[in-house]
Amino acid sequence: MATRFKIVYRLPSKHAALVEEKLKKAIQKYSIKSMTFDNGSEFAGHINLGIRTYFCFPHSPREKPQVER
Repeated sequence: MATRFKIVYRLPSKHAALVEEKLKKAIQKYSIKSMTFDNGSEFAGHINLGIRTYFCFPHSPREKPQVER
């Protein structure tokens, strides 16, 4: 089952360490089991999240609106 639940945080920058920290807090708070990311470098710490992570295929615009809305 998939939900399209969106969680939005305002961050002062897109540094990978800061993004990873906020994602870990959201994962604990909402019991998230998997996430889909854009291919940005700010998600470099995805391996440390402890959940299944997915990425959009490069040059596949049909997948990106679901992530970036």
